Amino acid sequence: VYYQNCFYCHGDLLDGEGPYARGLYPLPTSFQDLGTIAQLQESYLFWRITTGGPGLPREGTPWASAMPVWNEMLKEEEVWKIITFLYDYTGHEPRSWELAEPVAEDDVTIASNGLGEDAVDAIYQKRCSQCHGVEGEGDGPAADFMYPRPRDFSMALFKYKSTDANSEFPSDEDFRKTIRDGLNGTAMPGWKSLLSDAEIDALIFKIKQFGYWEEEEIEANPIDLGTMPEVTDDLLASGAVLFEKTCAECHGVEGRGNITSGKRLADDAEDRIWPRNLTHPETWRYTSSVTEVFQRLSTGIPSTPMPEHSTTMKIEDRWAIAQYVMTLRNNGTPLSTGDTVIRAARVDGELPESPSDPLWDIAPAITFALAPNIIKDPRLFTSLNDMVTVRALYNSDDIAMRVDVDDRTYSVPGDVLEQRYAIEDLAGTRDAIAIQLPRDLTGTSEKPMFRLGDSKHPVNLWYWAAPSVTDDSPATVAIMDATGSGKLPSVRGDSSELIANGEWADGRWQVVFKRSLETDSPADFQFVEGAYIPIAFSNWDGVEGQTGNRRSFTSWYWIILEPIENRVELYGIPLGTGLFAGLLFLFIARRTRRQFVK
Repeated sequence: VYYQNCFYCHGDLLDGEGPYARGLYPLPTSFQDLGTIAQLQESYLFWRITTGGPGLPREGTPWASAMPVWNEMLKEEEVWKIITFLYDYTGHEPRSWELAEPVAEDDVTIASNGLGEDAVDAIYQKRCSQCHGVEGEGDGPAADFMYPRPRDFSMALFKYKSTDANSEFPSDEDFRKTIRDGLNGTAMPGWKSLLSDAEIDALIFKIKQFGYWEEEEIEANPIDLGTMPEVTDDLLASGAVLFEKTCAECHGVEGRGNITSGKRLADDAEDRIWPRNLTHPETWRYTSSVTEVFQRLSTGIPSTPMPEHSTTMKIEDRWAIAQYVMTLRNNGTPLSTGDTVIRAARVDGELPESPSDPLWDIAPAITFALAPNIIKDPRLFTSLNDMVTVRALYNSDDIAMRVDVDDRTYSVPGDVLEQRYAIEDLAGTRDAIAIQLPRDLTGTSEKPMFRLGDSKHPVNLWYWAAPSVTDDSPATVAIMDATGSGKLPSVRGDSSELIANGEWADGRWQVVFKRSLETDSPADFQFVEGAYIPIAFSNWDGVEGQTGNRRSFTSWYWIILEPIENRVELYGIPLGTGLFAGLLFLFIARRTRRQFVK
């Protein structure tokens, strides 16, 4: 029950770092923290789980919590099963008035001086089977809710290895790296905080047993790296040409993973897969360095369409591509790791309505993670679009925001590109993007519930959806009002206050939203300079048929309209005040001295 509902946020390690945790702010609770499970009673956990974020008192900032109201989706018995699991997995017992019996050393299952077969089986079943299955066949209870699916160890096919193309298996060190550090952008966590080196080595042997090659004499030949060349402009130019010739048909010219070949890619298990977005290294699975990019090029990624190039390409050409791929990271804005504020720059003159207007270059960009709606039915467990990048400009009258979403597929129903990449047996919808703002500022830290507000705190949605060739309709631009996730937002009869334009190119939507700072409608949010304004974003990926609450979103962040620095106010007033205070002091001192002399 935990792995089908909770681990997306709280993680496989129960450390609050699940695959979608970075899309939530604040981060989910870590149950490994001694201040949580170890200090809590079962009754408190039951209340906290069943009532979720909305059940918190105002002091608990319920508007900032993504915790679902689980009594809407889980039976009472299932909640108690989760609670029992949390205590068991973290090695704690519920707090009670009775003193706990000391655990005898003879009762410890895993001896400190070695690991027996039963102990290794116990580690695997506790840590790995939920995803990889009891028999290692990639069919654990959480597997159907994951993209990519967990590895089927019985097939003895492994994606990431430092051994050459003729070597069937990875090295033990390759396994250690995967288990120890995890795989970015997947549900596979790094186990180094919970598993010892001996336990990791024991799991490596267990994985080999599942594939029936634990007793084979394996010769792990490393990839021939040759000599890494010096990075020069000529090398990068050569790499760009080779990349476009060799890699762009899958990864796209700009490296965003938008397939240009027309092929529908699948792995050896016939599961549909999508090329990596090379502009966001936060999602690179196993690879982080230029040497590892060279290794992927050389040996390929077994069980996927990524081929090996060691027999078709010279070493120096592979190094040129690898070095060029590292520069593609400059095509994306890195995921924000602490900053939560969009800073709108003030400009003179008209604001741009086109996404390609060069004026956007002066607007600071910030990127937030998107998380699929795993919180409330109808739930969404996977989504290809995982980040949103925002820029904002304003003048004395208007505000404009450009929202960028890397989207591998152009979901305009009926268009040739939409039909080329549509998922079989799934009715596509239009790609769409929305900005969420509170209707009013509360004057306190309190905000609306971030999932479409609540009855006491309504929100505005600025909504844009792609056009449709099927019914010959233009892009949709609408202002919506919402009072909670339990009902659909209402569409304004007149949305003429909002202008929105979208363009898709090279695997990315860029949508500009523009509106007056102040409007005549009391239902609209009215912008003011210098205030920290709550803001959130939503995305619907049409290739996956997303619509309504089946969407990806962010938690609340902030936008501030930064006023132009007034040097008179900034320096003149303090200076004048200081000068006046100094003169006043001298006057009082002189008068006092005269009185003293008399």
